Amino acid sequence: MAWRSIRSQKAGATPTLESHFRNFAVIRLKWHCEVPGSYDVALADFDADGDLDIVMALGIAAGVGNESPESHQLAWNENVGGPGTGAEWHKHSIGSSFPQGFEAVAEDLDGDGDRDVVATGWSPQGRIAWFENTGDPTQSWQYHIIKENWPNAVTVILADLDHDGRLDIVACAERGANELRWWKNEGPQ
Repeated sequence: MAWRSIRSQKAGATPTLESHFRNFAVIRLKWHCEVPGSYDVALADFDADGDLDIVMALGIAAGVGNESPESHQLAWNENVGGPGTGAEWHKHSIGSSFPQGFEAVAEDLDGDGDRDVVATGWSPQGRIAWFENTGDPTQSWQYHIIKENWPNAVTVILADLDHDGRLDIVACAERGANELRWWKNEGPQ
């Protein structure tokens, strides 16, 4: 995949994004997690079994070192209980080392029919990366750095901003970088 960075408008300009919500439903999950640093979760059906799984960026509030195997990673939790019950979960690693993970979102970025993940890492050496699902989400994911040394990267969203049929990436960084960026999905290289 090729990504082209498009910086936000000049300081003081107001970028606009249109959002349309149809058939919006609130989903409540009863779930207990004892993973250090779990800050944000997103829902997606990673294993195509018809129920929602959970993707998590772990690390921002971990209270353990960046190299700790207990945190600072990306993972998805497979809903293996009865359909839709969320009674039993099985953790799968996406990225075993992702220091200060802040947010992760899941969509099909490369058009191959499976869910890929984009994540931000919050720290003075922050980053944004996408993790390519190579076909079996329980196996290895391919790591692609989008931007390194992007201090305090936080929020990320995926949307087709230029209406070309491919999802683009929009993310922001705070406390140092103070910027909003758009990465245009230019498709396969």
